[in-house]
Amino acid sequence: MLRNRVVLFLVSLLLTLVALAAFSSEACAQGVGDQVYCYDYIHVSIYVRPNGDLEVVETLALHYLDGIFTYGYRDIPLSRMNAIEDLWVEDNRRRLGPDQLWLEHKGERLHVAWHHPPTERTTRVITLHYVARGALRIYPEGDQVWWKAIFPDRSFPVNSARVTVRLPAAVDPANLKIAAYGADAEYALSDPQTIVFTSGKIRGGQELEVRVQFPHGLVTARPPAWQAAADRQVAYEEQVRPLVDLFVGVCSLLLLVGGSLGIVLLWHRRGRDVPVGLVAEYLSEPPSDLAPGLAGVLLDQKADMRDIIATIVDLARRGVIRLQEQREGGLFGIGSRRDFTFTLLQDQPAVQPFEEEFLSRFFGAYRERRLSELKDKFYNS
Repeated sequence: MLRNRVVLFLVSLLLTLVALAAFSSEACAQGVGDQVYCYDYIHVSIYVRPNGDLEVVETLALHYLDGIFTYGYRDIPLSRMNAIEDLWVEDNRRRLGPDQLWLEHKGERLHVAWHHPPTERTTRVITLHYVARGALRIYPEGDQVWWKAIFPDRSFPVNSARVTVRLPAAVDPANLKIAAYGADAEYALSDPQTIVFTSGKIRGGQELEVRVQFPHGLVTARPPAWQAAADRQVAYEEQVRPLVDLFVGVCSLLLLVGGSLGIVLLWHRRGRDVPVGLVAEYLSEPPSDLAPGLAGVLLDQKADMRDIIATIVDLARRGVIRLQEQREGGLFGIGSRRDFTFTLLQDQPAVQPFEEEFLSRFFGAYRERRLSELKDKFYNS
């Protein structure tokens, strides 16, 4: 019985480990390429010094899932601080020497890269320590720690995050203002001097920014040089930007509606057929002097056989040409056929230009044509 229990326990333990490995793989395998990793966790501790400097300790648990890794890096923004000092890096609690670090200023970022032995399918814990001078915002109504603890410039997720802000002295919770932006996070006071933010999984490209305001006078710092420009940017984003977006949206809507109405109006004035009103069912005479062929073209915007026949009949009615039907009997009266003869009666008829062109193509050098002669020729005229 004891042996069966031991076997059952080992099988359960094995299944649990397999499930945890599968869950870890699923949580991390959200990248494309030969190298896939994630952050098992990121812990950030921010210590507010009495002089207003921020001592920052970032602990990154890098889970290497697929591929071989020989280095890592972190880009630290410099636009919200006066200077960065006392920077060092630990790899699995071992301080890295200068020959294992590479520091480079790239615009408003400090690129920190470190090298380590080839690593695959394991976790390395990297600790970055630095002091951000002039990173605290100073206001008469309260000084503020405003820090992007979980950085957005990464392609892989963070499975859990914790951010700790340690004030230089104890503060009544009623005098604190606390907020978090970006990823969902909860916060609590572990003591009157410490605020702890916690968050679950944070997807790649998503940030977590924390904000803690405490009473003015707790530190001896002055407003940093970058603060005024940052405040103007915040004021623009909160007050002006919504109005600009609203104005652009209204203008776009007016342009869309006005453009549509303009197109309809243009079509109504120039593109559509003008209504002619009621038309009599019987006319004793033509409604105008317009030639029948032209009237037909105006009705359907094209010249077809009906318009040509109307022109021939009208020319015959006016005495310009004559139409004569002829019947020819067949042998023994069988197989008789019918034909039409067209005769040009006037040498210089008073016709319109399009009728003159028609007569020229219809008769050519002849004064008389038979319909049977025009077979397969008339349509090409």
